[in-house]
Amino acid sequence: DSVQNGVAIHVDATRIGGKFWNFTGFWRGRFTPNNGAPQIVTLNDVVNRTYTLGLYYNNPASPNSIGVGRLYLPWASSLGTIDGGYFARRISKAFRVGAFAGSTPDPTAWDYKPNRQIAGAFVTYEAGHFETVKFTSTEGIAVTRVNWKAERQYAFTENMFSWRQVFTVFHNLQADELVAGRLGNTQSGPVLSRSFLTARFQPRKWLSFDLNHNYFRTIPTFDLVLAGTGLLDNLLFQGLSAGVRIDLPYRLTTYTNIGRSNLSTDRSRTLNQLYGISMRN
Repeated sequence: DSVQNGVAIHVDATRIGGKFWNFTGFWRGRFTPNNGAPQIVTLNDVVNRTYTLGLYYNNPASPNSIGVGRLYLPWASSLGTIDGGYFARRISKAFRVGAFAGSTPDPTAWDYKPNRQIAGAFVTYEAGHFETVKFTSTEGIAVTRVNWKAERQYAFTENMFSWRQVFTVFHNLQADELVAGRLGNTQSGPVLSRSFLTARFQPRKWLSFDLNHNYFRTIPTFDLVLAGTGLLDNLLFQGLSAGVRIDLPYRLTTYTNIGRSNLSTDRSRTLNQLYGISMRN
């Protein structure tokens, strides 16, 4: 017999000590005593690895922003969670520059690999207000290592445009600089590796329409255990799709998404259909 203990932590500590340091996020997991039998990795164990928990410095009067822990890069969340940290400095009203480094533990990442390290730099531009027109743009470069052996070197962009929160367009992109002979590459030079575009029209608070386009140069390597959880909906197809979301009475929400997969390995286009209903908090 074995005894299994679990713990869940949810932290939302802001303005620690009256300063501009904040510690926020959540974590949950299980512990097995040393005398217990070896445990099989379950779906819950994999989902538990998608947590974020970090210490942040965010002072409106300071040009500097700092984050340490398991976190998203605030200006390029499409990179996935990073176990490490970032530093950014505002150089004008609209521009800031920064750098980040750490490991990439998130099993929901499209290019997930265990034991990967990442480092990079970026510049970001921000203008406008969500009540009227809002635009943000981030461009950067990154290099990755797997067990400290060279893997990828790529540029990334992440852009968002919003008009009165009624119409929103979001796009992220990654382009690799291939090196012949590395990781089985037979060619060298720049190549588009990842692109995701989504446009949302929300004429009413309870009604929204989505149009999406997804592209991968290679087959995504997320953890397949998560395929049925809904965490990978944006990664399970390549091509164009559209969806509708409706908020119903009694805190219910229904949604649908339909599109045709167009993977380069497919001999025929596959129709993807997603229907669901959920309860709002």
